[in-house]
Amino acid sequence: MPSSYALPFELVDGLVPGCNRGKTWFDDGNLIILADLTAFKVYAGMLRRESAAFVQLLNSKEWATIRKASPVVEECPVMRLQCPAGE
Repeated sequence: MPSSYALPFELVDGLVPGCNRGKTWFDDGNLIILADLTAFKVYAGMLRRESAAFVQLLNSKEWATIRKASPVVEECPVMRLQCPAGE
């Protein structure tokens, strides 16, 4: 389940530090997903195309509300998932 919150690490010049970036990081992505201390910059459209769960999540009223309160980093909304990065 996503939630709104402060970032668990300090930004460096407004960017996610390299040590907190996951293997999946598209510089031109449009959504940052956080799992523990790891950030993944992805394309929301790809998630919707590949995952029915993300279709439901990204189209939910809950995400719309959370998105308004979530930080924007590197011009992307941030979604926090309640699971470890390795899952």
